[in-house]
Amino acid sequence: MNKFSVSNSAAAGSVHAGVDLIAPHFDAFIVDVWGVVCDGVSAFPAAVDALRNLRAIGPVALLSNTARRSHALARHLTGLGIDVDCYDVLLTAGEACHLALKSGRWRAEGQTGDGGVLYIGPDRDRTILAQSGVQECRSLTEATAIVCTGMLETLNSVEAHDRLLVEWLKRDLPFICANPDRIVRIGAKTVPCAGALAERYQYLGGRVLQFGKPEPAIYHACINKLQQLRPSLTRARILAIGDGLETDIAGANRQGLNSVLVKTGIHGLQETEGLVERKYAESPPVPNYVATALDW
Repeated sequence: MNKFSVSNSAAAGSVHAGVDLIAPHFDAFIVDVWGVVCDGVSAFPAAVDALRNLRAIGPVALLSNTARRSHALARHLTGLGIDVDCYDVLLTAGEACHLALKSGRWRAEGQTGDGGVLYIGPDRDRTILAQSGVQECRSLTEATAIVCTGMLETLNSVEAHDRLLVEWLKRDLPFICANPDRIVRIGAKTVPCAGALAERYQYLGGRVLQFGKPEPAIYHACINKLQQLRPSLTRARILAIGDGLETDIAGANRQGLNSVLVKTGIHGLQETEGLVERKYAESPPVPNYVATALDW
């Protein structure tokens, strides 16, 4: 049987319509948001029901690469009908970035002083700097780093930012990325994210500091919160569910977690299975399971 052929069992590598046959083999769950439980505009009704069914088995953590603070995402999800009874823990890349700014962990080794940062991204995410103690600079000459939550709304492509990226590179400014995703689907549109700019800056030779998946720190924080809810919980009993191979699945692989790749997100319904097979033939990241959707 092909590694990714359809199966009625919960065997690793099999493809399922939903997660109902997979979930009972685990005690806790780390679930992505965009592309898995919603598209940013509407919730996926089956996914909302599935979250409640997962919670009947064990604690559920929503782990998102959005640059929004955790409380802002919680409000947004409530507005979509994804209430707090659907999850036990909610963490975002934006929250992790905010905490790093607040603690000073964003500064380069040996860097001192109160130098501020230049903010790049939508106005709605500027709250990442609020109460962090980090000053927002109004000019590039004053900045000691770039904090990015997304592309500039006046520029419509990653390449259109090249002139700015080169200026930052000339000043050797570290690029602090509050959302490692390169793309996200919002409704019917596919939109570049801060991770795409970070990748471009790094390609040009710039220094990049990223928060969120697949970086280890956000998984450590998430797993710690789940273990507070279930002290006997081990990583072998945690299932990660996501739609991104290079973020959700790669992050789970690195942490020794089993994972499910769902087809409702950035790779699309038709593309996902072939993409996974190609990745499997090349190198990790590879999910343990593939599911059509977060469904029950």
